[in-house]
Amino acid sequence: MLFIDRKELDRASAAGLEVNDDADGSKVVKMHGSFWLVCEKDDDAFTPPVMRTGNWEAWNTVAIMRELGTLPSPTLVDVGANVGYFAMTAWTEGYGTIAFEPNPDVVDLLKRSAYMNAEMTDAGLRVVPKGVGDKAGELVLHDCDGHSGANSFVYGPENGVEVEIVTLDDTIDNKVGLYVLKVDVEGFEREVWDGAKELRAKSHNVWFLEWVPVRHGYDFNKEWLETVLL
Repeated sequence: MLFIDRKELDRASAAGLEVNDDADGSKVVKMHGSFWLVCEKDDDAFTPPVMRTGNWEAWNTVAIMRELGTLPSPTLVDVGANVGYFAMTAWTEGYGTIAFEPNPDVVDLLKRSAYMNAEMTDAGLRVVPKGVGDKAGELVLHDCDGHSGANSFVYGPENGVEVEIVTLDDTIDNKVGLYVLKVDVEGFEREVWDGAKELRAKSHNVWFLEWVPVRHGYDFNKEWLETVLL
């Protein structure tokens, strides 16, 4: 569904909002009045607002879906998919989707959402339970208590889980496709970009990158960001 603007998305989401408890206590929320999303029961940052609104970052949602709608048979590449909000948004609207998420706990929730919504779409969905960077290997994913969406390879407490890292160039076989990429990896965006040189050179690709200066500092990756934006 292509929403004209944020207000329209907010209205549709509020009108169709439903919240249920899954057997393990996870919250199952009807998003956009359309699809189901299984959310973490102990999350403090994502789950409470989506239970109130039925959407997340409406401005980004509208922009990403609008971009997908301008292309013939595009694929959404969701790097840092978390529980899969953007992945489910695109996939249930019929767009091929590749979702990368290294946190095993939220990958399980993403897959449960896919199972619940499978009858809505014939589009392809590939869930890659790995992190993405500029080279293959292993890194510690630092845990942010109460907000898994802020888990990071760059910063955080000592506790964490070691996960496998891949590059987009090594993982996406079709380098000449049409791609919209949403990259939200808590300060690791440059590494994701650097690991996609071939994909960027050969495909049609539009990137939505997160940058949070109040979290990382205003000079963090500033030179690289200026190069990307220019």
